[in-house]
Amino acid sequence: MYSRNGVHATPAEIHQEPTDRYSTSLVLGSAAVIFLIDLILPRGIAIGVLYIIPILISLHPTQPKFTLAVGGICTGLTVIGYVLSPSGATFWMSISNRGLSIAAIWVTVLLSQQRAEATRRIEALQALLPICASCKKIRDDKGYWSQVEQYFEAHTKTVFTHSLCPHCVRKWYPELHPELSERYPEIFDQV
Repeated sequence: MYSRNGVHATPAEIHQEPTDRYSTSLVLGSAAVIFLIDLILPRGIAIGVLYIIPILISLHPTQPKFTLAVGGICTGLTVIGYVLSPSGATFWMSISNRGLSIAAIWVTVLLSQQRAEATRRIEALQALLPICASCKKIRDDKGYWSQVEQYFEAHTKTVFTHSLCPHCVRKWYPELHPELSERYPEIFDQV
């Protein structure tokens, strides 16, 4: 955990806003440069494969829809580039190169979506806490077992206070239960 203005956050949370703006600018800039090159070169050249670059730049595990949008934009630019580029190759070569470019774009997008989903699953598995079924101690990353209270106080901002629920007061301190239920009926009426 790091601190930003006194608030604890992960490194990704601290740098999220500038990184998002920077990567968006980089994606749009690289797509524009590739499109301009595509307009200059003849149709038969498979320049559309270069649109994989902005897709790879757009990869961000917290924004998988952004990558889908970039894939759609790159596909559109590939088609527009075909229409506006000067002719220079046979029709079948031009169409096959553009088709392969679009296929490469969407294979990259789909693989990036699978990667993002795998990353989310891994993060969810890392969030699981191994806890003893008997004594309720928690195992940390180093394999040491500690009390629940100690673990949470060491890894979070949580501070524990201890008390007994009404059920446990009745079970463990039956001599106190009548007096406490009389004094605090709103608490002990629930039991």
